[in-house]
Amino acid sequence: MEDTKFILSIDGGGFRGIIPAIILNEIEKRVNNEIKKEHQDVDIRCADLFDVLSGTSTGSILALGLSIAENNRPKFDAEYLVNFYKQHGADVFPDYSAIMFVDKLLSKTDKLLADYAKIDATTVETNIRSITNKGTTIVNNEVKRASKLVRFFTISKKKQNETENTTTNETDASTKNQVDNEPKNKTEDVPNIKPVDNPADATLSEANKQKEREYFNKVVMYIKGYSNAYNPWKPKYLPDEFEDLLQQSFGKTMLKDTVNNVKVIIPAYNITSDKITFFTNLYDEHKDYLMKDVIRASAAAPTYFPAKQINKDYFIDGGVFSNNPTVMAYLEAKKKFPKAKFVVVSLGTGYYKEPLEGYKNSGVVQWLRPLIDLLFDSGLDSNDTTMKLLAELDGTSYYRIQLNLTKDDDDLDDVSAKQIARLTKFASDAMNNPAYKFDEIINLLVDKCKKLNIFPTKNKK
Repeated sequence: MEDTKFILSIDGGGFRGIIPAIILNEIEKRVNNEIKKEHQDVDIRCADLFDVLSGTSTGSILALGLSIAENNRPKFDAEYLVNFYKQHGADVFPDYSAIMFVDKLLSKTDKLLADYAKIDATTVETNIRSITNKGTTIVNNEVKRASKLVRFFTISKKKQNETENTTTNETDASTKNQVDNEPKNKTEDVPNIKPVDNPADATLSEANKQKEREYFNKVVMYIKGYSNAYNPWKPKYLPDEFEDLLQQSFGKTMLKDTVNNVKVIIPAYNITSDKITFFTNLYDEHKDYLMKDVIRASAAAPTYFPAKQINKDYFIDGGVFSNNPTVMAYLEAKKKFPKAKFVVVSLGTGYYKEPLEGYKNSGVVQWLRPLIDLLFDSGLDSNDTTMKLLAELDGTSYYRIQLNLTKDDDDLDDVSAKQIARLTKFASDAMNNPAYKFDEIINLLVDKCKKLNIFPTKNKK
């Protein structure tokens, strides 16, 4: 009989993915601490503990982030992924409120213009429009307001500089007058020498132009994001920053390149063929797909991000049909390992159950938002109930950690420091709640390491 296989499943939930990230970080810490009592210098990661990892949307970041290899070991630990959410949440979900727009625009200006120029409002507007195909793509009220903001702060900065330089200018003018009034000796005129072109000047000029282009590209991207955030016909966020982060972390790594040959299962919905999709390295169909593309597809939440194109097909967030991928991960694992026993750890991102009785006499408009929430939340509960029944039938050990949030904590894109603190507390409370049997999960994982001699060291290559 085969060894027991461990399955990790992680729900979707936007920035609330930091909750399972914190829990997984604690799992790694506690397992390492237990094993270090007998084996020093171990460095056990989640990919050493789980044989199958599945995640939807934000869960796909964690599942593949824990599975990517570097020098035959997991590239990232769970602590890295916790910090990824903390450090880059605002890059993926920017705050496009009017006040934050001004603040971020100015911060970019200070950073990107420090080395070279004082660019007036006319140049700003001209360059913005040239970069965006003469302005045809962003000529709207938001852009006009943005141009006014740039003009206002540029003029203010000029006035400040003029005030600071008043004394210097007066001194320079006095000196100039003295020189002008001195008698000139025509016989000692300086010869008219034609200046020689300096190649270094051209290089410097080109470097400044490149900096200017980079600056305006940044400004335009932010203006477009600001515009999209208040445009009901566009996704709320541009994917550029998110895709850049995925490129930096995952590069050209494919699904087939997982560390320890762990199996991964990532849901997404194909809107080109109108079919559910599970990106996986269990079969050949998707094994050459890039991890960064799979994550971007699984996390393309409608209204938040545009669909992701892979080859000729477009994909959206797997949460539209499987925000909790536990059941599918379990069934695929049973098919792959038909004689194995299983331990299933399913981590939610928390959800808020709004009281619905108040809508008993409501119509279409009132029901629209709560109905959407209900469809997503009932899917989470349905998968949990189904998994419980399957576990009872098969003798599988099943652990589900899911949190009930307040209405204020349910946003997918709240990346504020206050929200991070709240979600961190939710994760801590869950691990200390006896109902979730967190200590039992740790004991099972420690026993696995001891039984299978899983004692990787930090310097293992």
